[in-house]
Amino acid sequence: MNKQKKKGIFYYLNPRHLSDEVASMNMKVDWKKAILAYVLFVCAMIGAGYGFRLDFLPYTISLIVVGFVLFPYLTYLFYKQQYEEIRFGDVNNYIERTLYNFKANPIIADTLKKTATTFQPGPMKNLIELASKTVITDGDKAALEYIEMEYDNTYIKQMHRLMLSVASKGGDYSESADLLLQFRREWMERTTSFQRQKKKRRISSIMAIGISLLICIVMERLLIYATANPNGISKLPLVEMVTCITIIGDFFIYLTVQKLAAGSWLQSTTTNSDKKIKETYYKATHFDKKKAIRDAAIMEVLPLAIAIGGYLLNIRFMYAIAGIMAIYVAFNPFLQQSKRKKLLHSELNVAFPRWLMNIALLSQSNSVRVSLQKSVEEAPVVMLPELIKLNNALNENPGSKEPYYDFLKDFHMSYVSSAMQMLEAIDTGTGVNTKKQINELIAFNGTLLDKAEREANDNVLAGFLILDWAPSGVASFKMVVDMVVFMLVFMGSFGTLMNV
Repeated sequence: MNKQKKKGIFYYLNPRHLSDEVASMNMKVDWKKAILAYVLFVCAMIGAGYGFRLDFLPYTISLIVVGFVLFPYLTYLFYKQQYEEIRFGDVNNYIERTLYNFKANPIIADTLKKTATTFQPGPMKNLIELASKTVITDGDKAALEYIEMEYDNTYIKQMHRLMLSVASKGGDYSESADLLLQFRREWMERTTSFQRQKKKRRISSIMAIGISLLICIVMERLLIYATANPNGISKLPLVEMVTCITIIGDFFIYLTVQKLAAGSWLQSTTTNSDKKIKETYYKATHFDKKKAIRDAAIMEVLPLAIAIGGYLLNIRFMYAIAGIMAIYVAFNPFLQQSKRKKLLHSELNVAFPRWLMNIALLSQSNSVRVSLQKSVEEAPVVMLPELIKLNNALNENPGSKEPYYDFLKDFHMSYVSSAMQMLEAIDTGTGVNTKKQINELIAFNGTLLDKAEREANDNVLAGFLILDWAPSGVASFKMVVDMVVFMLVFMGSFGTLMNV
């Protein structure tokens, strides 16, 4: 499925749009099941309305309408989860079959034809067959790019780089292919384990929503009994509105859970947009401490004015506001710089291993210097400035080691220094066996990529953990409102009794 502009929730309200989106994933909407699911949802909302003693108009009907708006998008996410799992299986099989076939016969067109025969009719088989035909008209690189455009996956790209390198220059590639097979197996195990954990967290989040709503119902019933009134506080407009807001809030928590669950299986690591990375990099590398201090000193005029106002008006609370604002103004520039460095560090943890793998595979048929220059074309945005600086420094001082040691040194990443030392040794030929060094570099990179992907997966799971607690926060809001209303009603009743 090609990348396209994101569609909003309202887009899927049109049944044709929903059907087309699901069809683009090579599936069909089961309308009978979809309608049945919506009917069950309506029954659940009527049951919730009864449990909370909501008036059907306008409250229960409002819940049904909101559900009607969200339901088509949830249906789309349901199919997308299946789609991503199918794509993962196709990519996993494609990498494994292609590498084995290529080891047996290192001709790209023949490898693709043989790999296509191992797939059942479907999108992947059609794409491989198209790519095998494209080799004849447009060449090996263009043919493989067809597959990369449709299946954006780091391990596919790594394999294709090796295939192109071998097709261009030949050489002993068996050990490199075996390492890529090992990485594929580790990626498969890591991803399937991650998806199992996501499924458990998703179930946990849904249970949290159900339990929090049940607690709200029980709490409201207890308050009804305490007021000795058949309806208690449940029929008060404020309480009914807050109940609706609580349930709708849980709708959107559930929607967020489903969106996370339907994320791509092919790229577990998520990054910021190129535009944001460029802006962040520029601000981080052009940060001027002296200017930041001067600007902060100028901005301190505002909290000073508030403090003076507090003194003149004899309002002590304004002193506290001025003090908090003064601290914020003084430290904010440095906090922002710290956030920028943290974001760039996170991006580099993902980008550097992928770039390093491309360097290692390019080095199969090129010198390290040429590989570094070629890598600029496909380098991650966060690395481009440093990479250009590295190439320029090597061109100016061909025999110098310093450009390698200075690469990304401001980010203080120890594994970068280790990798660049390995590259420098391959470049200068100081190692015993260049081929062995390249394979060691590939193996080292595999360790880095594994670590980066596990950290990215942990970040996603942390998002689920937050969503586990979100229903409790929404429920707490409702219970606080219920208690405040109850106290007001109770105190009013008590006052009436005292006046009798």
